[in-house]
Amino acid sequence: PPPATMGKKREKEEAEEKAAAKKAEKEARKAANKARKEARKATKKGGDDDAGFVFEEKNEANWTDEEQGALNAAIAEFPASMDKKERWKAIAGAVGTRKAKECLVRFKEVKENLMARKVAEEEHRLKVAA
Repeated sequence: PPPATMGKKREKEEAEEKAAAKKAEKEARKAANKARKEARKATKKGGDDDAGFVFEEKNEANWTDEEQGALNAAIAEFPASMDKKERWKAIAGAVGTRKAKECLVRFKEVKENLMARKVAEEEHRLKVAA
């Protein structure tokens, strides 16, 4: 076959390999998210110190665990040293189901959730210790 045909064939093979790797990574993230979720449930059911402690995380746009895992991986993949617009476009492309603005809003929401959880846990710890 002519060289151009071989190039297209190789491109197709590379695209298939990339898609398979992306699918495997997605499944691994999904399994990890599920394991984390189950671990959190087990922790909440844990000792008496945690009795009555419930923290409701914000998820205004109803991000799935799969989307959150993809967002986490993309944030780690694309460094903050990139141009901000280009970085969030790349992150959105990696997530695949959300726009750049949605990814940025979710990133900020998760950050707020983490800070609020720390405060709530500390308040609960002090309340239980009293």
